[in-house]
Amino acid sequence: MAGIIYFQTNGKKSSDGFELDFAVNYLSHFLLAHLLIEKLSLAKNSRIIFVSSSAYINGKVDAENFGKQYFRDPMMAYATSKQLCLLAALELARRLSKTDVCVNALNPGPTATALLKAGKKYGWRNVGDSPDKAARKIVWLATEPSLEKVSGKYYNDKKTPNVPKRLRDDKLLSAIYEKSACLCGAKFL
Repeated sequence: MAGIIYFQTNGKKSSDGFELDFAVNYLSHFLLAHLLIEKLSLAKNSRIIFVSSSAYINGKVDAENFGKQYFRDPMMAYATSKQLCLLAALELARRLSKTDVCVNALNPGPTATALLKAGKKYGWRNVGDSPDKAARKIVWLATEPSLEKVSGKYYNDKKTPNVPKRLRDDKLLSAIYEKSACLCGAKFL
């Protein structure tokens, strides 16, 4: 999967006009998952993992201006893109609940990358694990035998903290899912 490596400033947009964090950190993942669903449905016990962040809690989805709202606040753009990854995992898990495809979200924790270093100017104080250690958390979620049938969860370092009720609202999840599918031309499930 792709991810933004620096906080976007000055209203950077993707070639199709979306705020860059939204396009790269969220919409591209949403689209890729949809492009693979048919093949994943044919495989036994396949898994989709949306990489989120603990910063998701600070995100603010704006359904009225969906995908175009945070051009001037790079931290809000990042947090919202990670919140959207979590919301997509929850809703996609619900929509695929009658299949063998499991969908979850994961916060691999602070990772020693250029993004973490850039976050210091926005008040981030984390040191960060190595990228290898963060990747092992993703691999764990993708391969752990005891999680073969687990779907619709958010993992933070192998734990499943509660997702706030405001983010588990069925109407919100469905609306965001449908808007996302329309924006990237994905077939509704």
